[in-house]
Order: sequence, then C-alpha cells, then structure tokens
Amino acid sequence: MRAPLLFAVAFSLIGCIAPITPMERLQQSANDAANALRFGRTDLVAELCAPKAREAFLERHAVWSEKTRVVDLELSGIYLRSSTEAEAIIEVAWLHEDGATLHTTGISQRWRSEGGSYRIVDEVFRSGDKSLFEMLPKKEPKKDDTALSAPEALRL
Repeated sequence: MRAPLLFAVAFSLIGCIAPITPMERLQQSANDAANALRFGRTDLVAELCAPKAREAFLERHAVWSEKTRVVDLELSGIYLRSSTEAEAIIEVAWLHEDGATLHTTGISQRWRSEGGSYRIVDEVFRSGDKSLFEMLPKKEPKKDDTALSAPEALRL
C-alpha cells in the first residue's frame, strides 16, 4: 500500500522541476567563461564564442597570454540588453610580463542568443587600464599592387 503512494509522490515531484531559463543558461556560460579565462584556458572559452567572433577572440587572448599575466579575473555582473542580447562585465587584474605594477581592466563581453545558447560575439574595453586592449596587433590594410598611392602617383 505504501509503495504506490510513494511512487505517486515521487513521480509528481519530478514534474515540478522547472526547465532551465535562458538567463540561467547565460549565467552558467558566463561563469564557465570567466573561470576558464582566470586559469588561461582560452581554448575552452573559444567554444563559447560565436563562429564569426572566434578567430578575433583567439588572436586577442593569444597576445594577452604572451604579454601579460592574469592575477585575478572576476565576473562582476550580467545584464540582459534584449531578448537575444546580453552583456557580462569582467574585471581583470593583470601584470605586464616583465612588470610588477598591478593593472585592472574592465571588459564588457557581448553575448547573443544563437539556437537557444548564448555565445560571445565581442569583447570591448569598459574601464581601467586601456593598455590591455592597445597591445593588440594593428592590422595592416591590404595593399593592392595595381593601385598607386597618392605619393607614388606624384613621383611618376
């Protein structure tokens, strides 16, 4: 007699478990990204990037890992900006590779919902020491060999 009653109670409680909300998915992904970045695991965070943003993310963090040492990284806030876009605020405490001065930089990670999961689409400077973003390599504009620049045209 007790077994059917226990089964009925247990079965009804299973139905009360709520599905994971988009905000909970975002919080889990942002926490995973922050923890991985704290320990230099950019490969794990790259999996959380949107395909179009992955290469830029890896380039940026490769330069950071070559020229800096992350002392601490903290996820300080998550904000929904719309039903498909969110922002995660990350505070990074870091040192130049050959320095002893502690720098702090606030980063705004932009997240977008893609197929039910949030993905990183960009990271931008927010506050603090901007040199963490300024050390990124500047891309040279592609030169067209057939076109002459203005000074070259004047020399002819």
